[in-house]
Amino acid sequence: MEVVENIALITINETLVVQLLSFLIFMFIMNRMMFRPLRNIMEKREKIMQDTENEIRDNQAQMKKMQRELAKQEAQAKGDAATLLLEITRAGEEDARQIFLAVREEIARIRQQSSTDLEAEYARASKSLEEEARAISLALMEQVLQRRLGLS
Repeated sequence: MEVVENIALITINETLVVQLLSFLIFMFIMNRMMFRPLRNIMEKREKIMQDTENEIRDNQAQMKKMQRELAKQEAQAKGDAATLLLEITRAGEEDARQIFLAVREEIARIRQQSSTDLEAEYARASKSLEEEARAISLALMEQVLQRRLGLS
């Protein structure tokens, strides 16, 4: 019997074709069962991440826009408040001026009334003093002359 010694790593025969077919079937199954779902999940995650990043950018832009709008509204409110304060101050000054004028007129009226009352009182007092002076002078003359004068 003869022993044939063959030292070859790969022998090309029908088993190589079967192994190649088995490997291709294995790769097809692996692609369907494992690689495609993994790729799909990775693509979905990537899309979610991109959508989230876009949403973050949009929200930041919207926030900046809102901050600018808020700053404009704040400036407008401050301007309106300053205008309102000025109007209120002017109205208060006008009211104070009107009150001051009314008080002046009231003082003038009271002064005029007092002057009129004083003149009337002076006239009554003068008349009364004149009558008393006349009576006293008659009494003095009567005493001095010791008789009654018939002056009426």
